[in-house]
Amino acid sequence: MQLIGDYKPEFEVLPGAKFEELLSALQKAAEPCFLLPRLLKALGALGRRFEEFESWLDQQSLTFEENRRLRGKIAGRFLPREEYQFFFPVGGAKRYKGPHIVTAHASPDLDTAVASFWGWLDAFAARITLDRHEWNFPGGVPTPQIERLFNSAFGENFFSTLPTSHLQLQGFGTVSLRDFCNREEVKIGPDLQVISVVDHHRASLQTIKPATCILGDVASCNTLVAEVQFRMNDRYERPRGLFFVAKERCQLEYWMLLHAIIDDTDLLERVTLRDVEVTAELINRLKGEEVAVIDATHPFEAAKALLKSPDLHSLYSKIYHVREAEVLRDLQAAATGKRSYLFADTKEQKGKARVGQAKLFSCNFPHFAENAHLLRSHWATEAEAIYHKRPHLNLHMQMISTIAGADEVYRGKQGEYDHQDELWMWVAPTDEGQQQLEHYLSNFTSSPEVSTLPIHVDLIGPKLDRLQATFAKHFKEVRLKPSKELKTPIAVLRFSAGKITSRKANITPHL
Repeated sequence: MQLIGDYKPEFEVLPGAKFEELLSALQKAAEPCFLLPRLLKALGALGRRFEEFESWLDQQSLTFEENRRLRGKIAGRFLPREEYQFFFPVGGAKRYKGPHIVTAHASPDLDTAVASFWGWLDAFAARITLDRHEWNFPGGVPTPQIERLFNSAFGENFFSTLPTSHLQLQGFGTVSLRDFCNREEVKIGPDLQVISVVDHHRASLQTIKPATCILGDVASCNTLVAEVQFRMNDRYERPRGLFFVAKERCQLEYWMLLHAIIDDTDLLERVTLRDVEVTAELINRLKGEEVAVIDATHPFEAAKALLKSPDLHSLYSKIYHVREAEVLRDLQAAATGKRSYLFADTKEQKGKARVGQAKLFSCNFPHFAENAHLLRSHWATEAEAIYHKRPHLNLHMQMISTIAGADEVYRGKQGEYDHQDELWMWVAPTDEGQQQLEHYLSNFTSSPEVSTLPIHVDLIGPKLDRLQATFAKHFKEVRLKPSKELKTPIAVLRFSAGKITSRKANITPHL
């Protein structure tokens, strides 16, 4: 399965071209077209940001619809503005004041990055506001996986040319949320109006006016995005009058959506039937023919059959072999205290805890086992330091989870592991922290997925008596392992690999 290939629309500008020349090239480009990749490369070569060009464009002597038509050429899709009601409350020619921000959640993963990027591009094309349209990628530092995907589509200057990187959103304007539905995950100020949400998590949001919300019980946020995009694109797949959808835009979008769904579902290991059906439809649309057919009604049986598809296997085998090498590099870096993405996927949960998840392939576990004591030491030191800065976060947890590799999935051998997964816990040495831990363990051990699961607990570090008293109430086997390497005590829960894999389903509900 290949990407769109060396797509070269009629958009040629010389190096160092000014904004006026970029505008002229946009106006001359024949429709249908998708000019964003080449525009971003041109802006990157100039050392200019996309928001500068948008602001300049809005100052030119263009009507609202002339401006929007140019945006359609850039976005690869020019539709009646009312069509964007699928994603945004823009009915009745409604326009908003102030900037419009489409944001990913904090510690962005691939699912939120892809969903929010295409959400931004749709907002830009619809022209939600007469002000700027901003894609916010909190923190601004993509993981190698995210950077590789976006750079392959839009060039190496992408992250320095397009997104902003705010961890807090303040000011006046409107916001769209992708892959989360609350004001806390990215600190959103009270003067920013949330008007649009696409999410598959627990929702906690109150809006001033009606918002467009797409919420669904699916494993990947991009399953919901894809369902809507299919509907919008199919209505205009053949140019209808003034309107068009560029094939190149569809191909790139579908390719990125497929990557995100594969990643967020751990190769369709955690899915609903909707996720599997959308995955099959993405493959078919990318191939231009029906090569993936779902004939099972159970999601996991359907997923197994789909993963045998040569077209899907050719895609995920390449992705996962690269990721296995990236995880190994992260393990090596983290063990020596160097910068690493191993613990990057960490989220604040319910305003009282930090929960991280590191997903390792089975081939990575020998190296993990050799360096686990160093990794736990670095993690515990960071947990304690964060607590002293933010004392309301008095419980820290880190999941070490196994995900199946490409070869295991293709052979149907996932779940056959010799190692164990782990859950690390650090708790503040206060009465409040201990109460939080006691409450969590009571809920956690009584949950259906844990109550019948053999779990062994190691307490590591100094001053273990208090932890021992707490954990002994809930677990049969609690071993003490005094250690001078750890300056603060932690608990390490060990259990069969692949049994506790979802932070959303298995960890957060018990806080």
